[in-house]
Formats: sequence, structure tokens, C-alpha cells
Amino acid sequence: MSDSFFQTGRSIKFSPFFYSGSILIITDDFEEKGNSKRRIKLRIISIRINLLNVITSSYSL
Repeated sequence: MSDSFFQTGRSIKFSPFFYSGSILIITDDFEEKGNSKRRIKLRIISIRINLLNVITSSYSL
């Protein structure tokens, strides 16, 4: 039971990294275009995903 929980915790932990990486790439594209509203929204989303990552990493401990 503990092994399966560790595996699910690990998969949840990895997925936010990919999401935050893609959002960082999108924010770079918007910085070139100069669309500040979209950039701020995407930064808020990335902060939320980072918080989710902190929560999932604390559960795996």
C-alpha cells in the first residue's frame, strides 16, 4: 500500500514541473509581444502550480 502511494506521489510531483516549464516559455513569448495582462495571468497560474508542487512534495515526505 505504501509503495503504490509513493508512486502516485512521485507522478503528481513530476507533472507540475512540466506545466511550469511550458508556462515559463509562454510568458517569454508574451514579453516579446508586449502583452502585459496575459503575462501577469500566466505568472499567477505558474505561482499556483508551484504551490501545488510544494504541497505534493510535502506529502511524499
